[in-house]
Amino acid sequence: MAKTKKPAATNDDRISGFPVPFSLDAFRKNIVEVFFHYVRTIGLMTDPETAWRITKTATPVSYSSFYSQEYSAAALGLSYEDIRGTQFAQTLELLYDFAFFGRRDASAEALDDEGIYMWASDISHEALYGQVSSKWSDFGLDIQSHAANCVLVTETANARNILEGGESFSSFAEGSGKNEFAKEGVLTIRQMALLSGMEEMSIRAAAGPKRANPLKTHTVDGGTRVAVDVAKTWLESKGRYVTIEVYRSAGDVDLRKRSFTDYQDLWHALNARCLMIADRDGLETVKTKLGTLTMGLPPGFVGGYLEIDDAAYADEQVMRSLADLLEIPSDLLVLRCKEVVAKEQLASIERQLKQTILTSNSTPSD
Repeated sequence: MAKTKKPAATNDDRISGFPVPFSLDAFRKNIVEVFFHYVRTIGLMTDPETAWRITKTATPVSYSSFYSQEYSAAALGLSYEDIRGTQFAQTLELLYDFAFFGRRDASAEALDDEGIYMWASDISHEALYGQVSSKWSDFGLDIQSHAANCVLVTETANARNILEGGESFSSFAEGSGKNEFAKEGVLTIRQMALLSGMEEMSIRAAAGPKRANPLKTHTVDGGTRVAVDVAKTWLESKGRYVTIEVYRSAGDVDLRKRSFTDYQDLWHALNARCLMIADRDGLETVKTKLGTLTMGLPPGFVGGYLEIDDAAYADEQVMRSLADLLEIPSDLLVLRCKEVVAKEQLASIERQLKQTILTSNSTPSD
C-alpha cells in the first residue's frame, strides 16, 4: 500500500476536522484520468472509435493520439463535465465528501459491502496496482498518481464508515504487503493515520506504552488494531474527529425545472423532501403536521415514508398545505400536481383505448 502522507491544507472553503489533502476540483481531474484509463483499455480490446463513444463527446480523437502516452484525458479534451453524470464519478464524489467532510447522502445507496462503493473502490485499486496501468507508467503516461488519490478517498471513506459503526465495503489490502484487511469494529494503524491526517509512524508512536496517555491498541490476526470507540475518543482529543452530517440530496426539489412522469415519480420527490424536513425537525413533529392533512409517516427502511393517497394530488388546498409543510412554492407544487394528474388521466385513456381496440378486433363481424 502506498505510504500514508500527511495531508496539506487546501483552498477549499468548507471546514473539516483535519487538513484535506486535495481540493474537489483537483480530485475531479483525477477521476477523469482514471475514467479515461478504462476507456483506453476498452479501446485496446475493441477500437478507439468504439471506446471513445463511451465518453459521449462529439470531439473526434485520432488513432495515434488515443494510444499515445503523450496524451492524457485532458490533452484529448475530455473534461469532468463530460463524465459528471456517470456512476463512477458520482460515487467517488460522494465518497470524497464523506471521507474528508463527513457528509453522507441518505438519498444515495447505503455504505454497505457488495454495492457500488465496493466496485468504485476496487476499480480504483485496479488502476493503481494493475499491470495495464503499470505498463503505461513504463511508457511515461502517469495513471497511478491519479488512481492513488482515488484509492486514498475510497480508503478514507471506508475507514470513516467503520469508525461510525458501519461495515467495510472493501478489504483495501491490495498492495499493502501485510495481512491488514479492513474489518468492522476495529481500525488498522493505516486507517488511524488516514482519519487523523498523520503519518503512520506518528500513530505507532502515540500507542507507545511509555506515553502518558497512550493510544490503546490490541492485536488481531497478527496485526495492530484500535477499537472504534477508542479511536473516536482519541481523534476527538486531537481535534481531528469529523462530525457526520447526514443530508438528502433527493430532497432538494426545484419545481421550476423538475417535472414528474407519474404519481410514483412525484411521490419519490415529495417523500425525500419530507424525510429531509423530518431529519431537521424530528419525525414526531412532521407526523403531527401530516396528521392534519390525513397523511402519515409510518416507519420505513430509511426512517419513514410519506403516506399519501393518489387522489390527494388533485386537491389544491391539501397540496398547498403540504407545500407549506415541505417549504416549497405552493403555486408550483399545485401546477406540477395538476400536470401529473393530467398525465395519469391521459395514460388511463390510452390504456382503455388500446384495450377497446384489441377487444373489437377480436370480435367477429356480422
